[in-house]
Amino acid sequence: METKPVVWTNENVLMMLHAMKDNIPERNRMNAYLKTQNSLDWNKVAFNSFSPEECRQKWEGMLRKMRKVRTLTELIDEAASAFTEPSRNTKIHLEKPKKPPGPFAIYMKENMAGFRKNHPDVTARELLKLLNKEYKTLPLETKAIYVGKFQLASETYQQNVVEFRKQYPKGLLSYKYLKMQKRKRAAKNDSLADRQAAM
Repeated sequence: METKPVVWTNENVLMMLHAMKDNIPERNRMNAYLKTQNSLDWNKVAFNSFSPEECRQKWEGMLRKMRKVRTLTELIDEAASAFTEPSRNTKIHLEKPKKPPGPFAIYMKENMAGFRKNHPDVTARELLKLLNKEYKTLPLETKAIYVGKFQLASETYQQNVVEFRKQYPKGLLSYKYLKMQKRKRAAKNDSLADRQAAM
């Protein structure tokens, strides 16, 4: 019997986060997240057709992308903000497309194991230098293969960005970008006000 893949909507994620927050034991609310997370009863967090294990896995996937030197309550609030205001916190949004690695990174990923096998006593830093030197000496035809892989991955990334923007219109605008736009508008309004005052 096949099981259906779990589909998490924004509403489902927010419901899970709300259930998590409600089920944090009062005595653990200000403890470090790991201790509090271990005391959570996932059976109380589970809802609708989502099992305790599916809820825990979803949370762990979100947690991988978050700064963890905080309480669990603070982490849950940050995760909720990623789904209610994706433009302010795109870093942990699970559906945000990831930029593809460049041609050298693709070459490195494909050849790292072979280099490590041939140079077992070399440090990671020296290994990276060796790979970089080797990549620079590759013929243009070979480099073109990695550039082609990068271009293919970039096209896929651009398609995924379009889909993501349809679902979250401001989802890829970083907080810094939005702040910069606000400063530009304020500066424009200030210069307009200065010109009007000079008249």
